[in-house]
Amino acid sequence: LRRAIAEYLERRFALRYDAEHEVIVTVGGSEAIDLAIRALIEPGDEVVCPAPYFVEYASYCGHFGGVLKTVSSKSDDFSPDIEGLAAAITPKTRAILINSPNNPSGAVYTAAELAALGDALRKANAGSDRPILLISDEPYRFLNFDGVEIPPVMEFFKHSAVIGSFSKNLS
Repeated sequence: LRRAIAEYLERRFALRYDAEHEVIVTVGGSEAIDLAIRALIEPGDEVVCPAPYFVEYASYCGHFGGVLKTVSSKSDDFSPDIEGLAAAITPKTRAILINSPNNPSGAVYTAAELAALGDALRKANAGSDRPILLISDEPYRFLNFDGVEIPPVMEFFKHSAVIGSFSKNLS
């Protein structure tokens, strides 16, 4: 299954994936986010997230003593405030958690926005032994009815975890 998923992702995004080391199968996307946060944070650590966001994100962080720090998206189109996200990073930040297409706003992050976020994370990680991880929650990626480009996050930042789900598009 992991090999089939890796091959599918390689065809879809033209990026290489190691099925044994880079593909993990869980019961669903929510479990994958929960496990990623569990693996990353210790009590008091932070996960930074654009708002609005999927309401469960705060619970995923709180279960393990983490703090979800939110940064309001731009009010005109719900695009991420990259400067605000970068400014929210502290020494306790372990992850940036994004969701594109966003639930609940529907905003799709552009390649330029993801590139800027990648640049901000590289700058924040400079000299760090424990890099901040970019977690991209993407259960709605395959429900794109308008032909809008949804760029793959992995292109923009190497310390990324992309979480997908088949439940939305196959249900």
